[in-house]
Amino acid sequence: MDEFVLRTLKLTESIPAKRLAAYFGFSEAEAETVISDLVARGLLSVDGDNLSLHASAHEHFRGVDEGAPRVVEIDTWVDRVWFDLISRNMMVPERARPLRNLIDLPSENISRDVPIAFARRAFEENFAEYLRKVRRVNNPDRIGLYSVSEVQQDRFGFVVVKGWEDLLVDPEPKLRAHLLDIEVDDLTRYLPLTSAMTDAYRRLKGPEPSNAALEDFQRLVGDTSVVEAHHKKGGLDLGSWLSTNAGALNRERRAIFGASYLVRNIDVFTSLVTEKLISKAVSVSSPLQLVWFRPGGTVWGTSSDLQDALFKIRGAVRAANPQAVVHSKLVIPQILRRDNPFRFNRLFDDGYIAPAGYLSPGLEIMYLEGVGAIVLVVTSMAPTVTVSVGFALVDDAGVQRIHKALEWQNLRKSADKLWTKSGDNAEDEIVPEIPRAEPEEDS
Repeated sequence: MDEFVLRTLKLTESIPAKRLAAYFGFSEAEAETVISDLVARGLLSVDGDNLSLHASAHEHFRGVDEGAPRVVEIDTWVDRVWFDLISRNMMVPERARPLRNLIDLPSENISRDVPIAFARRAFEENFAEYLRKVRRVNNPDRIGLYSVSEVQQDRFGFVVVKGWEDLLVDPEPKLRAHLLDIEVDDLTRYLPLTSAMTDAYRRLKGPEPSNAALEDFQRLVGDTSVVEAHHKKGGLDLGSWLSTNAGALNRERRAIFGASYLVRNIDVFTSLVTEKLISKAVSVSSPLQLVWFRPGGTVWGTSSDLQDALFKIRGAVRAANPQAVVHSKLVIPQILRRDNPFRFNRLFDDGYIAPAGYLSPGLEIMYLEGVGAIVLVVTSMAPTVTVSVGFALVDDAGVQRIHKALEWQNLRKSADKLWTKSGDNAEDEIVPEIPRAEPEEDS
């Protein structure tokens, strides 16, 4: 009934109390109860016998198309809102805590204390954005902000902002970066953040292509297709190479390109691993060693996809043996000894520095001992465009070849250990049996 009384007063602006009671058919006692309650709530003003809406009551109304007022329901929300310290825009944090392998955007000369007055004003001005991003409201226009009663400062944290690169090959090879997925109308507001991301992105360097890397790649996988796919100008013809390997008769070896931990590449590898372990009933030793020889440069591993890749590989192994344990080991080239290698120590169980000259920095190998591997080599498509190409493989001949070439058990004795969480030692480590490739008979 209170809502109808307020609607009537909104339309009439002022009305005698007796006339209002007669309109609704109130008895004298009922009218006194309703009026007293609205006055106590600060919604009604009494001037003699006349009643009118208090100024604060008007905030409860929102007009509709036909002009008839309606009372708006007010709901109290207590929420935590994050602002980035570079562009000071509202952000939505990830549920998981960011790992140190990601790029830390510098915040020099930027105070970590956002003024309360700024936070209040920014929230009021971007309330619709808050409804979309934080509250996930599909139609934010139907909700209005009544007031912000209190603002308190909270802890400092990190928000993951994801970007990606597209490789374009027509008419000329080039890489196009997408660093921040925002709407066109928000470009100006996010300009400081996009500028900081662009600067950090440009400082990243990948490994340089080299003949030594191509020779190591050929030695490890026994394949010459990458070398043969280079055209006269010296660059790789990616389309030609993919076409050459698309119709390969060996179903246990698949051509891939791009970062090893990209979702599409890891999905290819884990599907091969799962099929081999389950369909061939290959026994899985535990702990099973996953040895990841990372390439040179600073761009490798600066992605949340790396963590997801490790999770998927463990899942593929456990699909065959739910009790299996996978110990992950990161082997870092000697030239990156001073490049903060410990930023990966929450991802990998063990970390090593390889001896100088062990592998070319332009080569990457992810080796699941006795099961399969991803082997990639950095190649040049154009003067400023490089791409990693190679194979995800689980064939017994390829696995045995890589196992012998890497000599991981001997290498581990001469490599410098940076950290360990797995607790295994060279003396008691369980090494899975490497399947031998049987020669095929000519028909």
